[in-house]
Order: sequence, then C-alpha cells, then structure tokens
Amino acid sequence: MSDGIVGGKPFIQTLATYVTPAAPALAYGSHIYNAAIQTMPIWAALACGISAAVALECVGIYAGKTTLKAWRYDLRLFLVAGVSLLAYVAIGVWELRGQPFMWLTVIAFFAYVVSGVDDALVLLQADKQAVKEQSNKERDLLQEQRYKVRLAEIEASKQVEISRINAQKDSETFSKLSTPQETLPRHWKKLSTEQKHSFVDMAEGDIANMYNVHIKTAKSWKVKAENIHAKSNGVVKA
Repeated sequence: MSDGIVGGKPFIQTLATYVTPAAPALAYGSHIYNAAIQTMPIWAALACGISAAVALECVGIYAGKTTLKAWRYDLRLFLVAGVSLLAYVAIGVWELRGQPFMWLTVIAFFAYVVSGVDDALVLLQADKQAVKEQSNKERDLLQEQRYKVRLAEIEASKQVEISRINAQKDSETFSKLSTPQETLPRHWKKLSTEQKHSFVDMAEGDIANMYNVHIKTAKSWKVKAENIHAKSNGVVKA
C-alpha cells in the first residue's frame, strides 16, 4: 500500500468492497449456527455457521466484482451478474429479517454500487484522456499533412516558375536566331572607314564569311584596306 492505494485502487474503496460484506456474512453464519445447534453437535453447528458465512461472503464479493466488470464491458452480462447480486441481497435480507443485522446486506450492496461508480469515473476520465490524446495525434497528423501539401505546392510553383523562365529564355533565343541579322555592305563604297580599317587585321577568309562575299573580293578589300592604312601612316606601298 502506498499513498492510500491498494491494487491500483484507493484503500477506502478496497476496504468497502471486501470488508463490508463480512458483517452480514458473519451475521448470517451466526444465524445458521443458532439454527444448527438445535439438532447438531457443537462442532457440526460451528462448521455450518462458518461455511455459511464464508459462502455468503464469497458470493457477495464475487457477485459484486463480476457485476462491476460486466458493467464496464457488456450490458447483457451486467444484467445477469446484477441479478445474482440482487439475489445475494434478497437472501441476506430474508435470512436476517427481524434482526439488527438485516440491512447489512443492503449496505454491502451500496458499497459495491459506490465502488462501481468510482471505477466508472476513473474509466471515464481515462477515456476522455485517450480521446484527447487521439485528437491531438490526429491534429498533429493533419498539420503535418498540410505542411507537406504546402511544401509540395511551393515546390510545384518553383518548378513552374523555372519552366516559365526557361521557356522565356528559349523564346528569346529563338527570336534572336529567327531574326535576320543586320546585313553588312557587300560593296566597297558602302563600307565605313572603321570597317575598312578592320580588314587589315582580318584574314581574307574571315572577311569573305562575315560579309558574304567571294574570296577574290575579300582579297581585293584587304589590299585596299592595307593601302589606306599605309597612306594614313605616311607609308607608300609599292
């Protein structure tokens, strides 16, 4: 026993459940002894009294405990056990009628009822706690699922944005490729001074490819460009 607890129950509840039926059982055993002593030896009458007391005590305790267990789990079993407990009370009252001990059986019955109500309150509290914990678990699970869905939505939005940007880049690249490039002049007179000077450092093939002209034309342009460059530096090319 620790802190008034016996077998997981308060000491007073255990005391009421097991000790209260002892009083009517002893009174019933005494009643049987007094009746038996009239026709039996003392040892036989004493044995009958003790047996009757023990039997009534066991029936009371067993019927009470079974009724409480059945009350928790099954209504039909509770009714059967309850009838047995009521029979215990009726027998006790009938056998002890007219005696001061008559109502002790009824008191024992109420001890079982109160003990059963106390157990029911404990179970009800445990059920509420279990429901609360289950509700918290379901709420946490729902929040976790919502968080995962939100992450999935963010990731999907990110992928959509990346796809949009890539599509935009591809579109811009395609536009650049499909847009005709600036047409360079193909005649010497239409070339700018800067373009003519650039020929000095360019290969003839590069000039031909860049300006889309024949290689002979590119050679002629390069010679002219070199002459212009030479004149601008004060050198007369032979």
